[in-house]
Amino acid sequence: QEKLLPETHSVDGTPQASTSSTGSPCRLSRLASLGVVAVCGLMGCLLLAQSPSLAHPSVQPRIEQASVVRLDGKPHAAGVEVLGSDEVGVVKHFFADWGAGKLNGPGCRAAAQELALDDALFDATSDAMPHVEGAKVYVGLQGLCDFASWLLTFNQPDYKIVEMLHNGQGVVAIKESFTPTVIRTGKSLDHATQNILEFGVKDGKLASMKVFWGEPRSFDALFV
Repeated sequence: QEKLLPETHSVDGTPQASTSSTGSPCRLSRLASLGVVAVCGLMGCLLLAQSPSLAHPSVQPRIEQASVVRLDGKPHAAGVEVLGSDEVGVVKHFFADWGAGKLNGPGCRAAAQELALDDALFDATSDAMPHVEGAKVYVGLQGLCDFASWLLTFNQPDYKIVEMLHNGQGVVAIKESFTPTVIRTGKSLDHATQNILEFGVKDGKLASMKVFWGEPRSFDALFV
């Protein structure tokens, strides 16, 4: 089983000269030496400090209240269950259904209808991943099912949510960590990689999701 090493980045988080930009208008920078992840998206530029991992005992990712943070620094209202808030609760529902397998198989369409808007967009693209067929834009309820099906093409047994941020205005950012092994090629990384997922929530449902790949070239090489 082939294992690949991490991508190298300079101290400012940009790739070394041997690699090129992902081409994404919102580039994910990994400030490894500072223990910080920076991502620019709908919420502007975020700095996500590394935090202790939230391990889960089964396939279903666990989101704990302590990991949910307001981006504007405002405290959550006393007595309010954070995970019950609209935007956070919707995203938690997505991870619960995904972990339970509800987004795979014949029941996916019904589950997707509860989770997402009919015209929701799920963007997993990266110019740095030409060999990853699933790195594309998925549209609508069937698109969500197709995205979930693609996730089955690689194993990620140590998947966990490291941190969850939200802005109180319909945007939630997730930092995820996992060690992928592509089933078709048998290739895997020798370390856990991290991505940022930025969700847009509208009318109590998912309206959008954008994946900011942390190591797109290393991930792409697993599929070759």
